[in-house]
Order: sequence, then structure tokens, then C-alpha cells
Amino acid sequence: MPTARQLRRLESKTRSPIYVHFNETVTGASTIRAFAAQSRFVNFNHDHIDCNLVYFYASIAANRYCLFIVFCYYYDMMCNCIFEMIACCLDAQV
Repeated sequence: MPTARQLRRLESKTRSPIYVHFNETVTGASTIRAFAAQSRFVNFNHDHIDCNLVYFYASIAANRYCLFIVFCYYYDMMCNCIFEMIACCLDAQV
């Protein structure tokens, strides 16, 4: 769980520059067009998104892994309970 929390924190931390850059781009759109720097800003935005997606994917994978472990634990526990009930029923019949 601490790993998933850290990955969520890192994902959030890398998401912030995307919003800041987008806000600055919208605010300075006329200046960006005047200097014909659209492609530079688009590439810069893509770089920020790529960095964010690395942590986003890792966060999703860690969450899925945790869910899988929890599912396996409960599945094992349920199977043990069923086998115990079957054993009790067979003992009662004998």
C-alpha cells in the first residue's frame, strides 16, 4: 500500500506541470502565434504528458496488483471455509 500511495503522489506531482503549462499556453496564445512557436509548445506539452503517463500506468498496475492479492487471499479463505464445511458434513454423516 505505501508503494501505491507514493505512485499516486508522483502521478499527481507530474500532473501539475501539465495544468500550469496549459494555463500559460492559453494565456499567451497570441504571443505564441506571433512568434510561430506552436510546435514547440505542443511538443513541450507532449513531453509533460508522457512523463505523467509513466507514473499513471505504474499507479494503475500497482492498484491492480493489490486487488489481485486481496482477491487471492479472499478466494483462498473462501475455499478453506467450503472445505471445512464439507469436512464437517462428512464427519457428521459417519
